[in-house]
Amino acid sequence: MDKADPQFITKFVEEKYFEDTKAGRIKFGTLKEYREYEGDVEARLGDSQEGICTEVVRGPIVNKTFKFGIIDARNITIDPRTTPVRSTLTYNAFIFCATTGNYDQQVHINIQSKNPTLTHYVVFDLMRFQKPIFNLFNHCPFKVEIYGGNVFYQPPEIFYDARNLSSDIDPSRDMGKALERQEMALFAKSPRFSYEKEYRICAVPGWEKAKIIKPVFTKGFSKDIQNEFASAVIGSGSLKL
Repeated sequence: MDKADPQFITKFVEEKYFEDTKAGRIKFGTLKEYREYEGDVEARLGDSQEGICTEVVRGPIVNKTFKFGIIDARNITIDPRTTPVRSTLTYNAFIFCATTGNYDQQVHINIQSKNPTLTHYVVFDLMRFQKPIFNLFNHCPFKVEIYGGNVFYQPPEIFYDARNLSSDIDPSRDMGKALERQEMALFAKSPRFSYEKEYRICAVPGWEKAKIIKPVFTKGFSKDIQNEFASAVIGSGSLKL
């Protein structure tokens, strides 16, 4: 979470989840879950590209040993005008999605036009919402890193210029690029979703644990955690078009 965070976030929900959300019974889904669902899933549109980042190396690449993702080639020459090298990395994490800022009726209309079931909303004070997130994941049997931020709407791709890389290139092991890849995978979405104005919170486990994580419901935890989430609610309502 950083200083650019909004003061409030708005969660649009179906009517059947409205009372639960106000009462602090929150769900953290997973990127894998949303990636695999092709239609609407639990009051949001599914996106098959959730948590995926593509690395693209543009050349010229001439007579080089090339290690890149799953690619391991020797003495390779590539014409970048026709054949850039691409490697796709897929991430998984716990995720909570909302809309940045206080309730905005026009944003609600835009979202409801895509998903008519989203008739209700709950507004949270973000700073007060953050504390129970850490308390919730302190119960996790393995370590997670928690990040929050506004989604940026651009294709989740990172580009490299091969002329700036060494003769033995393995950009997937570059730590600076590793952080950029993670941010791109977690917080970049296709421009077609820009109407959502999304703010998201991600709890990211290590690679091995990421393979097995399942959605987390605060309903299964103590009332104290649920009450902490509920205390962050500053407004709620509905709009039926």
